[in-house]
Amino acid sequence: MENFIEKELNLKEEDLKNHVKQLQSLTKNEVHFKTYTFLYQNLNILDGKSSALLRLNSILLAGLGGALAFNKGNDAVSLIDYVFIIGILLLGVSSMMCLLVNYIHWSTTADIKDQEAHLTKLLEKREYRTKSLRYAWALIFISLSIILPSIILNFLGVI
Repeated sequence: MENFIEKELNLKEEDLKNHVKQLQSLTKNEVHFKTYTFLYQNLNILDGKSSALLRLNSILLAGLGGALAFNKGNDAVSLIDYVFIIGILLLGVSSMMCLLVNYIHWSTTADIKDQEAHLTKLLEKREYRTKSLRYAWALIFISLSIILPSIILNFLGVI
């Protein structure tokens, strides 16, 4: 039984040799190879964007966690505490969505053998990861839309 750590890897020597042959055959079909390259470039773009969102989430989570800890100097739980907790939860879910985008996919030997099915599989991966990234972005946007006005209102003494 294959676990997710070893999924899509060719760990046996014979599997490696077979995979190399299939990769070499891939370059012979120029149209497929260019389409394959284009789709992997799309996946790379999504990886880069989700990495940037993960970095932003990390900064925001650290800031919110610090602000929440600093605000705990008084014993009363205020509205701003709840807003920070909601923001932290939204950013946490956003981070998990980004991790779905960054999951490594390697084309298997079977993928390369069936080139048309392989292109469809890559396109499906691109669509799924695009949706995940958009959800992650939306969650950051919602989180900031709640947090920033609350911080300003708290600073002004309104809440």
